[in-house]
Amino acid sequence: GSRTQTLIKRSSWCRERKKYERVGYDEVLLTQNNYILEGLVTNVCAVIDDTLVAPQDDVLPGVGLALALDAARGLGFRVRREPLPLDAPFSELILTNAMSLRPVASLGDRTFVDFPVTLSLRQLWDSYTSVSTD
Repeated sequence: GSRTQTLIKRSSWCRERKKYERVGYDEVLLTQNNYILEGLVTNVCAVIDDTLVAPQDDVLPGVGLALALDAARGLGFRVRREPLPLDAPFSELILTNAMSLRPVASLGDRTFVDFPVTLSLRQLWDSYTSVSTD
């Protein structure tokens, strides 16, 4: 899909996000109409049952997200690209970018403490992104 909300990210957020980093936030998720779109410097996907769901519309396509979705398919998960409501029944929320794949520990008043899918994806991610020195 095409990204119709091209102004959802503004360069001023580079300054504005500092206030969140100072109080311990690692990332700020961008939402619209109660749907998660993406992070300031990440893509996002969620584990819902045996499916990895990632927003499709209005987000920049990311290399890290593509790797995560490929890894999920390799582990036997279904993958769907569709809107991701803030109140979706996800058991894990995952952030990706070209440098990392990492779990979200909290979102609003929701706390996540167990990350089995994220850890499995991370193992495949590491094998995809490791650089051989041979």
